[in-house]
Amino acid sequence: MKTIPIPVPEGRTPMVALCGASDCEHVWVALWLPMEMLLAAAVMKSLRCPLCGNPHPKLCDSGHAAQLKVTEADG
Repeated sequence: MKTIPIPVPEGRTPMVALCGASDCEHVWVALWLPMEMLLAAAVMKSLRCPLCGNPHPKLCDSGHAAQLKVTEADG
């Protein structure tokens, strides 16, 4: 599996999603928190896997999030 460094915006936390398709299992940053609650709900409702298009992703625990290499943003 290839990991890509993701810069973290200052003061933000990534909310990571896992594709619901058993043959895909792609992990990606779905949104950044904090975010307005209604906007976050709309984003989560419309989530689809960017790799296979599966419309049923799951929000991840820290174990799946560890598959992503999240780095601090430069200055």
